[in-house]
Amino acid sequence: MEEAAMFPACPRVSVVMSTFNRAELLPKALNSILALEPPPWEVIVIDDGSSDHTAEVLAEFASRVRFECRANGGKSSAINRGVAIATGDWIWICDDDDEVVPNAISVFAKGLEGPEDVDFVYTGLGHLIGDVGGGYRQMLPDKVRLPSSADLEVSLFSGRWIPYLQPVLIRRQIFSAVGGLREDLRRVEDEDFALRLTHGGRGRPVEEVTYLLRVHDGDRGAGGARFSNSMREDVDITFLRAIYENIYRSYPLAAFRLPAGGVGFLPDDPALFRLMIMFRVCSWDIVRDEYCSLRGKTENSRCLVVFQDGITALIDGFSPKKIHDLFASTFFSDLAVDRGTPLRAAILRGMARGLYWSLRRDFGQRKLSGLAGKAWWILRCSMAYKRRSAAAAG
Repeated sequence: MEEAAMFPACPRVSVVMSTFNRAELLPKALNSILALEPPPWEVIVIDDGSSDHTAEVLAEFASRVRFECRANGGKSSAINRGVAIATGDWIWICDDDDEVVPNAISVFAKGLEGPEDVDFVYTGLGHLIGDVGGGYRQMLPDKVRLPSSADLEVSLFSGRWIPYLQPVLIRRQIFSAVGGLREDLRRVEDEDFALRLTHGGRGRPVEEVTYLLRVHDGDRGAGGARFSNSMREDVDITFLRAIYENIYRSYPLAAFRLPAGGVGFLPDDPALFRLMIMFRVCSWDIVRDEYCSLRGKTENSRCLVVFQDGITALIDGFSPKKIHDLFASTFFSDLAVDRGTPLRAAILRGMARGLYWSLRRDFGQRKLSGLAGKAWWILRCSMAYKRRSAAAAG
């Protein structure tokens, strides 16, 4: 704190970190934070019930880091505890396996300059990629591109901006005002909080990098509910669907209206935009109901474009769980008996385009295992689709 006071223009930043069984990477994360110039106001680490030698690692940093050791309660709970005991005006949430850019606090300070006060500043991030020799190398973007503050919530809804909390500086009062991190989520707590933050606060972008995200294959999730990196997408979509279904039920239609002038390729009709969002999170029952509701209220061709583009993105991204859920849904089986309709044709075009782009990318990158895996999944899903079609027709 005394060192930070030497920089009067520097915001009083409390770095808050949760750690769980990352004793090997934790020193790298803390050393990068302690090397910040200007320095943070304080660094707080909550050890969330680690069973390795994390406590010994933290003891080595005791003169420069505030820390608590407690029973495992999950990352969100640990972060909320860290924020509760923080004394700075601004909160910066960092992970125990990443590193920060040395001038990050100066970059954040740029976002606090301006005629209007803001509740959060969001910046860009780079990556730490594993080398063959076992080390990590930095990969920084040539240019950081961030959505404007006016487009931020829309960019979150559409998936055009990935809501990492780590490159974001948050006013401590707004963190509490929007409810902190939800402690019942095993994953996507970042996106859930970001949605509430952008809905309830004012942000400002600074298109510079402050944070380095380490890419590795370690386990994810809270200590009592860990899961492998390979399961991450399946777990994510389950929680994302629940979050967005709650938004669908609680937000008025006007909340999905795009800013004046539109945003890129997104539909300017709020009902169609909301339909696109529910498509993105694979909420098939709501998608079916929304389509039935919109069919007589909006130009059908525009609605069909949403379906076609959504299916293309789904197949192109090729998440086995998403594709399986689509084929197994009542939404899809209802379409199975609706032969010859424009909707069915749009979905089939979307499937063909998505598969084409996905296979073309794998072929260009010589990912033969990816080609074989996709062919197998398409065969399985097609067979399941035919069985459901026959059952529905009978």
